[in-house]
Amino acid sequence: MNFIARLNSRYPWLVLLVWLVIFAASLPFASVVNSRLDASGGGVPNSEWQQVGNILQSEFNEVAQASFVIVSESVLEPKNPAFLKKYNALLEQVQLLEGVTGVTRFDAPGIPIALTGRVEQKFVAVTSLAASWSVKLSALRALTKTSSDTNTTFLVTGATAVNQDFAALSESDVKNGELTALPLIAIVLVFVFGALVAAGLPVLVGVFSISMTMAALYAVTFVMPVSSFAQSVVTLFGLGAGIDYALLVVSRFRESLAKTCDARAAAFETTLTAGRSVLLSGLTVAIAMAGLLVPNLALIRSLGVAGLLTMLITVLVSVTALPALLAILGERINSPRGLKFLTRFLDSGHFWGRWADRVMARPVRWGLFGLGCVLLLALPALDMKLGYTGAFGLA
Repeated sequence: MNFIARLNSRYPWLVLLVWLVIFAASLPFASVVNSRLDASGGGVPNSEWQQVGNILQSEFNEVAQASFVIVSESVLEPKNPAFLKKYNALLEQVQLLEGVTGVTRFDAPGIPIALTGRVEQKFVAVTSLAASWSVKLSALRALTKTSSDTNTTFLVTGATAVNQDFAALSESDVKNGELTALPLIAIVLVFVFGALVAAGLPVLVGVFSISMTMAALYAVTFVMPVSSFAQSVVTLFGLGAGIDYALLVVSRFRESLAKTCDARAAAFETTLTAGRSVLLSGLTVAIAMAGLLVPNLALIRSLGVAGLLTMLITVLVSVTALPALLAILGERINSPRGLKFLTRFLDSGHFWGRWADRVMARPVRWGLFGLGCVLLLALPALDMKLGYTGAFGLA
């Protein structure tokens, strides 16, 4: 830590410049990581179904393909000429799509199951597609949308479509979570620090950690399959640990700065004290997440890799880039000083200080009260229904 502390205090601009270059270089990869993630989570290596697949490929040259299903709902009967005209026109366009290797019509002779039926007042016809993994779901859905009208609706589903929807939904949820959480966290931090600059740094560390971890996750996808659920782990740990560690570092820096009035000396002391705490805490969590790498399951390993990378990158940013930035900012960390009055709500002489004194005076009573609150919040778990992820999860 002494070496890192000296580096942060003597060459803060160099340390910060290196991290900015790394961050800028990571953004293009972080933005496209979702295209490399596996929505299905992968299977169990050397399982019976995988062995069968290997036999089919080696003995019969059967290559695994993506599968899509086009479901048509129409007030017209499947044999109606008007419906068949629209249906045939759609299939002609579908077969021209790059990657489509085969089409099984609902009225194909010799099919093993009935691919037609009736639901209430509409006739339903099911068409299956075989395609390479390169086929674009968006292009397929665009065709079905333009071919639909008031009488007939064409929809795309199937295992591959559902998996791609899960990947898209996961990416959307991650973005929505970040956009929702960051402003709320920033408001709370303004009350904690009473300064906009100090409040913005923990959020900045969280953004840095998430972006660079997403880029690192992109690189990992070339080595092993990574589940799309890893994005949620990155966001959870990146925001939680990043903001928590930055809160500790910034608070310690402000205390040291008030004593020494020397920004670089304060950054040096902060790295040795708060930085050491961050390092030990982060490495402990990282080691715990590394335990998820043991099971030979792609989904579990994906979560372990995501957590491990996030914690390592968050710790590195918190003990290097953040103290270096603090050494550069100096007294500007407390700007604008007009918001200092907000911190009075957290001072020891006001509500929260009195509340802490009251709890510490009767720890057993308040401990039981807290336990009761936790159990009350956990009651809904008794009615929790578990199941395998499927199309119903997209509803």
